[in-house]
Amino acid sequence: MHELESALRAEKELRRQASDEHQAALSGLRSRLSELEAERDALAAEKVKEIARLSAELAQLRAELSQVHERVTLPNPAPSTTSARAGKVVQGLRRIRGIGPAYQRVLEQLGITRVQQIAAWTEADVLAFAEKLKIRADRIGKDDWVGQARALEPDPDD
Repeated sequence: MHELESALRAEKELRRQASDEHQAALSGLRSRLSELEAERDALAAEKVKEIARLSAELAQLRAELSQVHERVTLPNPAPSTTSARAGKVVQGLRRIRGIGPAYQRVLEQLGITRVQQIAAWTEADVLAFAEKLKIRADRIGKDDWVGQARALEPDPDD
């Protein structure tokens, strides 16, 4: 009986030690959890401040952009025989919106010198000249070079 009581006391002591160790571990984990939550809250507060700062900066930039936009008036690019910038009469292939000096030079080197030649282009011609100009054929289609050419008056030197 004395042995059983001694064994029970030893077991009770072991259980108490294990319980104390678990309590200590649990207390340490709770403490670490509190530290991590404090770090998270501090980081979140910093992020909120950063977002507020960036939002204010974005609002300021939008206001500046709006002011610049109000001051700048862009010409409406409509097919015309006059150039809005220079006030000069645009002649030749450049009367077609989308054909600038570089495209005009290449087209002239390829034998296209008159608007009426473009007006007569077929779909195959559009594909061929797009390849030679090193542009996509749908660019010619979007700017409607053929349609514009058909709508324009014949070249003055014809």
